[in-house]
Amino acid sequence: MTQLTTVMLLFGGESSEHTVSISSARNVFAALDETKFDVELAFIDQSGKWWLLDSFDQASDLADVSQLVPILGTKKFTTLPNTKFVTPDVILPILHGENGEDGTVQGLARLMHIPIVGCEIATSAICIDKVLTKQLLEQNGIVTVPYAVHLAGEPLPSFSQLSAQLGDTLFIKPAGCGSSVGVSKARSDEELSSALDEAHKFDVKVLIEKAINARELEVAMLGNGANAKASAIPSTIGQVNNIPVLGDLIKSFCEALIYVITKWVTTPILSRMFNFYVINKKIASGVKNFEKSRIAASQTNDRSNG
Repeated sequence: MTQLTTVMLLFGGESSEHTVSISSARNVFAALDETKFDVELAFIDQSGKWWLLDSFDQASDLADVSQLVPILGTKKFTTLPNTKFVTPDVILPILHGENGEDGTVQGLARLMHIPIVGCEIATSAICIDKVLTKQLLEQNGIVTVPYAVHLAGEPLPSFSQLSAQLGDTLFIKPAGCGSSVGVSKARSDEELSSALDEAHKFDVKVLIEKAINARELEVAMLGNGANAKASAIPSTIGQVNNIPVLGDLIKSFCEALIYVITKWVTTPILSRMFNFYVINKKIASGVKNFEKSRIAASQTNDRSNG
């Protein structure tokens, strides 16, 4: 009988995106193949305590749930009060924002000597900060959306000054949050003031960006520098009424990450800071292929309709 890989699915967290993380973890759990993986559900409540769950439903009532405590350097956790040892082969974090995507959990995994899916400490700490990420991209010749920065305590900028630089529609967002929490749109001084107040509830540093019309493409990356690989951009896979069906794609990608990390990585340090130039070249190539496929499909539909 094939031995299952023990995956600790880590979700919840202290950030404002706690509920988003739970929802994401449910989707990932449903996609994992139970014939290949033994999944341990590790839930972080909003106070920062870790719990070992039997089901997602227990996340709303922790009265009879054991707390999960790391034992540094041993590759294992223990539970309180019943002292059950949990030894995952790999940690799969489905966490968003602060104390999840910012290098903190990644640092704990390193101290425990357990591989963790995703970027390592430095990469995570840098990329959670949207402003710092933009600065690094620009230094490597990669164009980003024009922006300004506002720090808590600084004078309130005028909308007219910002709009002269960034256009008449602005997006304001906390620099260090993971998703769309604290994000607002502003087209006047009043809306700008309100948006900055909202964003500063979550971060002392706020990003103010020019609004653009753009296509958003999500590209997964695996590897480092010249060895980095980008996932294909779906254009014809699993089409239903011309809408890509991504369920199988998510399932395959999750399993591929876990396989690579448990079978190939020899240390808990999973990656170094990406070579942004290489990644940008790969993404640009993927976008071109996507456009070619889209145009070809459109021409085929036109001929069929004609």
